[in-house]
Amino acid sequence: MPLACSPLPEPPRSLVRHIRALSALLAACMMAAMQPANADRLPAGYPTLTGSTFVDAPADLLHGPRIRELSVPRTRDGNAIWGATGRDPCGHIWFGVSAHSPRMSAHLFEYDPQADRWHDRGAVVDKLQEP
Repeated sequence: MPLACSPLPEPPRSLVRHIRALSALLAACMMAAMQPANADRLPAGYPTLTGSTFVDAPADLLHGPRIRELSVPRTRDGNAIWGATGRDPCGHIWFGVSAHSPRMSAHLFEYDPQADRWHDRGAVVDKLQEP
């Protein structure tokens, strides 16, 4: 006898709007970051367009890459990272942290691995309301 499953509840409209706004802001920031002042110094082609990094295979294939955990900066009412991540041509990592409560806004963050510094690029709703 097949199991009867109830459909998943619809997410709150405010959450959907915040996710869409965060995605739009992330895309706009990524596009702005891809317009460097000195474009001839950056690689062109598929890796740049996709935000991918391709490196040579390691000498010892039995050992994985070196990694480290990064602690996400805390934000007021920060909830989750819903896959809104990206990397710009300079190697900076961008992501959005959603907000949990109504009337709160997701935040866009940039991580600079060379400087090992986080930059809070602001609340999505606030940035969308700027002239």
